[in-house]
Amino acid sequence: MFAVCAGLCGLAVGIGARMPMFEERNAARIANGLGGTINLVVSVVLVLAMLCGMGLMGIRNVRRGFEFPVDAGSLLIGGLVATLGVTVGAVALLIGARHLRHREV
Repeated sequence: MFAVCAGLCGLAVGIGARMPMFEERNAARIANGLGGTINLVVSVVLVLAMLCGMGLMGIRNVRRGFEFPVDAGSLLIGGLVATLGVTVGAVALLIGARHLRHREV
């Protein structure tokens, strides 16, 4: 859950910093811009990728009959899913911070 939250929040802040809409006066309309649309699409893809990874881990456990709930393969898949979420969020934040650092407001 931490990785999902970190990934989605990092994406929202990073894309918002990369594609800001300073000229928009109505805060409710900011999400309708290009940055909001890109954030929506990338967030859905991220959640689907993480759900597929967790589903793969569940399928592995069902096939093994739940004898040993945690094995090396399940830990590896869970670690990759967690790493994916945190990495996507961190990269989006870095891109947004770099863009704001070079932008004159």
